[in-house]
Amino acid sequence: MKRFFGALRSKALMYGKNGFWFILDGVLINSAIILTTGAFLAGFFVYLNAPDFIVGIVNTAHVWTTLFALASCFVFNRVKKTKRFLIILNVLARTMICSIAALPHIIGHGGLTIYVAAFLVIGGNIVWSIYAVGGNIWLMATIPRTERSAFIYLRFLWLRVSFALTAIVMGFVLDAFNGSLAGFGVVFSVSFVLSFADILTLLKIPYTSGKERGVNTMTPSLLTAPFRNSQFRNFLAFLLLFNLFLYASASFTSLYLIKYMGFSYKYISTATVLSHIMLIVSTVFWGNFERKKGAIMTIKVTAAIVCLEQFAYAFQFRGNIITPFIAAFCMGLGNGGLNIIFFNFRYSIMPEDNVTNYETWFMVVQGLGIALGPVVGNYIKMAFAFALSGVSVITEFQALYLVASVAAFTIVMLFVGKKLTRKA
Repeated sequence: MKRFFGALRSKALMYGKNGFWFILDGVLINSAIILTTGAFLAGFFVYLNAPDFIVGIVNTAHVWTTLFALASCFVFNRVKKTKRFLIILNVLARTMICSIAALPHIIGHGGLTIYVAAFLVIGGNIVWSIYAVGGNIWLMATIPRTERSAFIYLRFLWLRVSFALTAIVMGFVLDAFNGSLAGFGVVFSVSFVLSFADILTLLKIPYTSGKERGVNTMTPSLLTAPFRNSQFRNFLAFLLLFNLFLYASASFTSLYLIKYMGFSYKYISTATVLSHIMLIVSTVFWGNFERKKGAIMTIKVTAAIVCLEQFAYAFQFRGNIITPFIAAFCMGLGNGGLNIIFFNFRYSIMPEDNVTNYETWFMVVQGLGIALGPVVGNYIKMAFAFALSGVSVITEFQALYLVASVAAFTIVMLFVGKKLTRKA
């Protein structure tokens, strides 16, 4: 651990003390978040016997609730002590989400616990969506524009190493508790401790943003500016449709593997190791790929690879232990570049004096697509359940993964190219 933080510090200090603190912030908060999302969160709701649809909605709440980031346009323009406000939002969001493990002890194991837990998770992520806009702007305003791309790749590399180790270790811990309430209590408590450590880190970073230049983000012309920029508008359209079809199936993956395929947390954590390894080792590769081939080609290739993850699950059946590893490989390889290039690309095409509105609309549109994903996916799944009744060759889940992955891939081919290079 000492060597880990020593190496992190030496690399990060190339970008100054604030660069180091922001990388440490990424390490801590992403390690905390990984323990309250994915298989850990879905497993908790499965433990509570929550309906499939609620599991799908809650398990993707950390991404679809970004549509509530629209409030940021109005909130940050009125707040005077922005840093203090961001810290309060951070504490509130993480406390709400981490506290759900205590609910069965307080109100029992009935249906009320399921809905209160869902309310806390969704509410906490709504608060987080507002924080995330200010947090991203704080980060990007602190790092000089000429150094941002390299810094973001370095930050993503270190946070991926950290949350990979966290997820692996805590997956084995949860299995050691046999997926019991005590195990979830340990997992969510560790997440809360990491969140608290992140707050201590953020307190060391001076706040800066475009607000110091006197920009009024509530001006109607600035609010709607992202939609008058044809390049950014096309990017938003792609983002909406791509996420809608991708999450039509992806939102059910943790539920599918735990409840219907019967995989243990230890097995899922082991498969997750591969995805995290690919996330880590592909970070440098995609950084070099972007410099040689450009942002548009990087988006196209990485998004197509991400679609292969969902396509692989179309061949998943009970007893098949290979497919999750194939899917994990594709997910890690694709997202190793896609998450970073989305970050770099949008900041490269948004004006410096209106980043709040551009970042807000990015998060709103992304959240809308992801929010609609499980709704659309549930209808597709129900339609196939009816159409395939009595047919044992393929299940409604396999059909859903097939349709969703092909649709998402089609969106990539249609949008990523001339439409994303078209200037305003």
